[in-house]
Amino acid sequence: MKVHLIRPKTDELYAPVKQVYSSFPPPVGLSCIGSEIRDCAEVSIYDGNIIEPTLEADIIGLQDWVTTHKEALALAKRAKQQNPNCITVLGGINASHLAPRILMNHSFVDYVVSGHGEPAMAGLVEGRLLDEIPNLNYREGGLVKRTKQKLVKSPFFDLEQVVEWECDEETPFPISAIRGCIKSAREGICKYCSLFNERVNIISPEDFWTQIRILKDRYSLTYFFETGDEFNVGTYPQRLLDARPEDLRDIRLRIYAYPEILAQKGVIDTLARLQVRELYMGVETVNQGLLTNAGRQYNANAVEGILEQMNAVGIRAMMPFMFGLPGETNDTAQENFDFSQRLLERYPETIKMMQYSLVVPIIGSEYFVMASTAKKVREAYEQDGKSLSRDDDFDYQKLTELFIETFTEADIEFLKGLVIRGKKITKEKGYLTSTFIGVGE
Repeated sequence: MKVHLIRPKTDELYAPVKQVYSSFPPPVGLSCIGSEIRDCAEVSIYDGNIIEPTLEADIIGLQDWVTTHKEALALAKRAKQQNPNCITVLGGINASHLAPRILMNHSFVDYVVSGHGEPAMAGLVEGRLLDEIPNLNYREGGLVKRTKQKLVKSPFFDLEQVVEWECDEETPFPISAIRGCIKSAREGICKYCSLFNERVNIISPEDFWTQIRILKDRYSLTYFFETGDEFNVGTYPQRLLDARPEDLRDIRLRIYAYPEILAQKGVIDTLARLQVRELYMGVETVNQGLLTNAGRQYNANAVEGILEQMNAVGIRAMMPFMFGLPGETNDTAQENFDFSQRLLERYPETIKMMQYSLVVPIIGSEYFVMASTAKKVREAYEQDGKSLSRDDDFDYQKLTELFIETFTEADIEFLKGLVIRGKKITKEKGYLTSTFIGVGE
């Protein structure tokens, strides 16, 4: 059986949005799935940003993110036109939240995976009964059914199934040791986040280093991006440090982390000894009222204290700033913008990237629920046949503007101006910058 797993190229709408790094490392999620089924299928993995995918396979698995949704659907449709007998499967965070809509709206999509793809794809390849396959959405009798959810740890993977890939020395190679978010599991999900499952699953420290060794020995990789939503899961960093083999001390890491955890005593020091060199720190805003409403617990002093520690140990920061959280005013937005600029002045050697974005009420988040259930938003958005309750493709720029107009006291053009100005200044000063999915360009 032939299985082709595909990361579609970025949709035309989002193509102008530049990624932080200059190369496209292979999709680690698809590599994990490929590793899981390698013994019972002939697997090829394609990155549509690098090479045109081949659709001549028995099963076509497509990674569906907000930024690749149209392309994923287009490939699924083309695959069915070329071979009506092939099985088309969509998965990924966007598809996970939209599974029933996708199956009801697009007959050329056979199945949608919600959550981890390894058990679902393995079940399809093995030909198991649909209701016995975890994490699967399928049609039956005009209805969409969802099977039980199953969390799995990432299997070991290599790149033998990847048709073509690139990763320069400055781009960290992704690995998936942590799945889920410990902050969400303990305190609840942030209201702007679209995390599909709030539980956490991690591989053992020994397996972490085994995976690193596979990639280092076979492909000479020494710089890795751990893609989990929060790296500091309990004592996991210290356990990794204790289990690190002597010959892997040169391995460098990039991670995600929250200020709430980074501010705790000894955390930054442990990360430094573990060779963390870049840290994407979720800041968003420093206004206390907005933070509380969004489900966050930190303050501006904590952020500056963390940057002081990072500066001392040589860890560089990548920081996002959001405008348009519920309750935002022009004054709170200006306060947030001024704080971001002050950080650029005070920590020029520590900051690597400053991201400026409007808040996007993305599918799966509480903010999307707020937007889609607000009468004012629905009446303004649902024109020309659009539907917030049935569609699987959204005009996020329009939805973002309506969300901000409805749930804030800020002027939308003022907020857009801050985003554009912030990116311009940041770029002129020589730092990397970006905007989440292009809204506010």
